[in-house]
Amino acid sequence: MKKAPTCPKHKPNTKRQEAKQKKGVGQLIMKEKKFKDNEAGWAQRLDPLFKIKGKERHRVLKGGKLWSL
Repeated sequence: MKKAPTCPKHKPNTKRQEAKQKKGVGQLIMKEKKFKDNEAGWAQRLDPLFKIKGKERHRVLKGGKLWSL
């Protein structure tokens, strides 16, 4: 039998993490602010289009009127 496929392991890029931290997103800022919720909750809170679906989401993304909600 063949071995089961595995996900490759990689080291986190520290420069990228620091850049994200400066922007206020990413795992380092989550640790800094001691975020208790899961990562999905953090991402949803920062997503301006969360729970906007279908034609309305497409219209906002393609129309360039992101902040006119």
